[in-house]
Amino acid sequence: MLDPLIVVLIGTSLVAASAAVTGVFTFLRKRSLVGDAIAHAVLPGVCVGFLAAGTKDPLMLTLGAFVTAWLSIYAVDLIRRHTPVKEDGAIGIVLTVFFALGIMMLTSIQSYGNAEQSGLEHVLFGSAASMT
Repeated sequence: MLDPLIVVLIGTSLVAASAAVTGVFTFLRKRSLVGDAIAHAVLPGVCVGFLAAGTKDPLMLTLGAFVTAWLSIYAVDLIRRHTPVKEDGAIGIVLTVFFALGIMMLTSIQSYGNAEQSGLEHVLFGSAASMT
């Protein structure tokens, strides 16, 4: 059995390595703001996944996050194509709207009294110590 500190160290190292590789490609393609929009857009999906499962089922949380991440990319493209708003403005709109929706849903979930909701905010804000 590995020491929990080693597990956290390995986990954060793997996350850092994968984020660095992805970050380099998005920066070189001048699309780094899209990553921020997607990162903030997964919060409502996580909340919907939690509401659908009633627990912090990793599969449902991931599925909800994937769906809203895809919707955010589609929304950016839709706004950019059908309005005079430039791409960076569209990304800012989508980031703000999805994140605000996620915060509203998270606040609502926390008032339900379901004990399973504890720690749900760590999905977005992170908690390296919970990797064990």
